[in-house]
Amino acid sequence: MLDHPHATPSFFLGRVVDERGQPFFGATVELFSAEGARVHGWQRHPSNAAQTDRSGLFQFVEAAPFEGFVLVSAPGYEELRAPFTAAFDEQTYRLARAAK
Repeated sequence: MLDHPHATPSFFLGRVVDERGQPFFGATVELFSAEGARVHGWQRHPSNAAQTDRSGLFQFVEAAPFEGFVLVSAPGYEELRAPFTAAFDEQTYRLARAAK
């Protein structure tokens, strides 16, 4: 249930891929406000995190659009921080292997 029943829901959809552009299963995607605070209360994810599915996809649903940044991580890969806007657009994030 949305906090604001009359608000138009916004979606933050995304895909995580590896260095070759292949879907990345099991990456952790975390959301933060522009000020760096963890974003909580997403309709399908009460925490601020989601895991990518076998197609590399993740989705968050929120009551109102806002801007912030996404943090994508997976063991053995460099952590990726990138800006996002929750508003019906899909973003692709490419993870790179961590240096040994």
